[in-house]
Amino acid sequence: MGAAVKKKRRQRPKTSPLMLTPMVDMLTVILIFLIVHYSPETAKIKKSADIKLPMSELSLKKVPRIQIEINDQHIQFNGLALDGLNPSDAHSASWKPLSEALARGSVKKDEPILIMADKNTSFVYVDRTVGHLAANGFSEVYFLTEQDKKAKEGN
Repeated sequence: MGAAVKKKRRQRPKTSPLMLTPMVDMLTVILIFLIVHYSPETAKIKKSADIKLPMSELSLKKVPRIQIEINDQHIQFNGLALDGLNPSDAHSASWKPLSEALARGSVKKDEPILIMADKNTSFVYVDRTVGHLAANGFSEVYFLTEQDKKAKEGN
């Protein structure tokens, strides 16, 4: 009757095994590059006596030109109190003094801004300040903390 048709089985093509060692080496080099270039740097910064900073283990090398101090009663821009600006006021119109101070200081949008907030200050006030800076196009914001004494001794 009929002849049987034999199908040829297709063999899988032979491929070499995936070499992970070079890929892991490259990822390690990229990781080290990112850590070195985007890590905080050490710096000496003046702060008001009424600001008590939280603790940290990292430090900053260059002092940003723009420094903003926040506590429950007021916000200071480069050491000068901003009249009419109360951190507890959430309305964007009340933050006009900060916008004006940034404009007077001819601050570039990519320039780093250092925020110093008292450790007892409500996080809401810090968040509002950062939000206002972001709304005005400032994205490079750093937070100042006191260096942990244990970390200092280890260095």
